Amino acid sequence: MKTKLDVCKICAEPIIEREPVYYFPKVPEWHELSDLSGTIVHINCIKTIDSQRMIGRTLADMNQDIASGLDFTPFIARDGNVIVQGNLDSKAIEISDYENFVELSVPFKNLERLRNLPRLESVSCKMQTIRRLENDKLSIEYDLFSVELTSIDYARFKRLMDLPEIEACFDDSRLQMLINNNLKK
Repeated sequence: MKTKLDVCKICAEPIIEREPVYYFPKVPEWHELSDLSGTIVHINCIKTIDSQRMIGRTLADMNQDIASGLDFTPFIARDGNVIVQGNLDSKAIEISDYENFVELSVPFKNLERLRNLPRLESVSCKMQTIRRLENDKLSIEYDLFSVELTSIDYARFKRLMDLPEIEACFDDSRLQMLINNNLKK
């Protein structure tokens, strides 16, 4: 829960309840983005400085590097500054969108519904709801706020969800192999 003391590190304005915010990850003190490390910022503010500081690209690069070495949350794909990972423990597709500065967790069981989502319909996915708007844009609705995605329309989202690597990531034989290898350690 945000308090009255929360102030956007970029614009220095208070963060008001129900405003779209991004929780900036912690980065080392020597990192070029350390001034934003561990802070809460308005999504609109971070988007305004993104191109100048290449924040989205930097965070996507970091996420891809980390995810590429993980067994149970493996890297699946990258499209621009959008990273797709599998979360094998929760059987979910994790999308880190560093263009809109939102994160999605899509249960694998909801994949087919999302691939065929009609206009003006929505699918509840764990902590958020994904809604396809009339103009084929997507809106992500969280408990406290919603965000219309400006750089991911339904066609791009569907392309990501149709990647064969997603199916391969959640293949039962692959999961069993990972479990067996982990037990041997």
